[in-house]
Parts: sequence; structure tokens; C-alpha cells
Amino acid sequence: MNIVSRYTLPALLAAGGIFLGLSLTNPATASDVSPEAEVSTQGIDGTLAQFKIPGLSKKGGKKGKSEPAKVVPPPEPNLDLRAGLQCIDGFKPMDVQRGVRREYDVKEGMSTDQRTGFMDRESVEMTNGCFLGELQPNTCFAFTANESKYAELGNSNDWAVQCVYSDDPGAGALENKGEYPYSVDSMPGKEMMLLCGHTEGDGYECAEGSNSSRSGEWDKKLDKEGKVQLGFCVNTKAYQELSYDKDDYPSGRWAYCQYYNSKTKKNMFGFEFLQTHR
Repeated sequence: MNIVSRYTLPALLAAGGIFLGLSLTNPATASDVSPEAEVSTQGIDGTLAQFKIPGLSKKGGKKGKSEPAKVVPPPEPNLDLRAGLQCIDGFKPMDVQRGVRREYDVKEGMSTDQRTGFMDRESVEMTNGCFLGELQPNTCFAFTANESKYAELGNSNDWAVQCVYSDDPGAGALENKGEYPYSVDSMPGKEMMLLCGHTEGDGYECAEGSNSSRSGEWDKKLDKEGKVQLGFCVNTKAYQELSYDKDDYPSGRWAYCQYYNSKTKKNMFGFEFLQTHR
């Protein structure tokens, strides 16, 4: 008669039993094996014994420890780079403001229209001679410069925005213009001179008329002061041709930039911005 008994493996071994033909109770693939696989053996006397082997995973083998998630420290600006900024003597940005480019409302009686402007402005005090400061994604700098001095220092071929990654400046300048704001002539007058009737409160000059006429009014204002309008934005959507994997820098990377003049071998200004994936 075939008797089925349930024992633990240590008990069976302690009893001195001799077992042959070790096999799974129900033949199955390794993926079907439970964490405590039940195994049967048959002794010489025909008795069928079953016991459990703990520690087998459902996919077979011992359960292994999972690798800890990669910890990436948050990016930080490089203070040493701005400390070495060489500024052009007697020529620095003026009227420096930081803000955002967004829509604002304009009321005409019971009607409401929208325009785009340079909004939420705050004055900026430069450091290290001519360092504008830091920019988060989707923020902008707007500033003016002495118009005659700017013209004396050459045309667009004599100026260039140069950038390096703050955490690895030794790797050299970024070559792909899709990775940084390469133009500083991207703050039109219509965004500085808002349309009158706006609901943004005090602190914004306004004029009537179309976008082009308001830009003309702003230019006239600056001409009287001997200035030219400059500015740029860090637009997250614009800088997507990045040379690194998002998983390696999940919070982005800081990039240090300077506006370099080839005639003087110095810079009009420097800034640092956080470059992120979309």
C-alpha cells in the first residue's frame, strides 16, 4: 500500500530515511514554482514523502536583492565660473530686469483682448562686475546698453554667446545652438511697451496702437536716452537637442554663458541658466 506522509526535510534526514528519485510533486516549469516549492521523494519501502524547500521564487532560484535606485544629486550653479568673468571696461548692461514672457489682458469696455508682453518684472543687481544672474526655465532677462558704444564694438560677427556645462566646463563650449539662447536681440519693444487698457496695474509703460507702432514708441524712447534694447529668454521648448540622457540628469543641468566680444577679448555680460528636458 502506498502511504503519503508529510514531513519537513530535516525530520526526514534525521530519521535516516533513504530517498530515491527526487522530483516535484507536479512537474512544472520554473515559473510555476511557488516561494516554498513542495517536493516529493519515494523511499525503498514505497512510502511517498513530501516536504517543502523554502526560498524558491516563482521564477526559480533564490530571491535576489534588487539594485538600489540611482540617486542623482540636484544640479548646482558654478560660482567659480562667474568669479572669473572678464567684463568690457566701461560697458555694462543697464536697466536689467528678470521676468517672464506671457499674455496679459486688455479691457475695451466689456470686451477683453490678449497681448503678449514681458511681465512680472523685477530689477536685478549684477554681481562680479557684469554677471546678470541665474535663470530658471521659461524666464527672461531684459536690459539696455549704450547704443554708440555697442556699435563701436562691432557687428553681429564680433559678438557671440558662448556656453559650457557648469558641472563640466573642461568639456568645452557647447557647439549646438539648439542647447542655449544664442541671440540677445530677442526682446521686441512691443513687449516692453504694453497696450494701454491692460489690467496689470502700475509699473508698465503703455501706448495705443498696433504691435509695430508700440515697438516704434519704445525705440523712440530709448533713442532719446542713447540706449538700445536687448534681452533673451530660456524657453524650455526651444532647447531639446540636448547632448545627455534625461535619466542621467533628471533635474537638468546648469549651463554658464557669456556674451563675448572678439575685438576686446572680453564680455559684455555673463549668466547661468538651468537647462531641462521638456
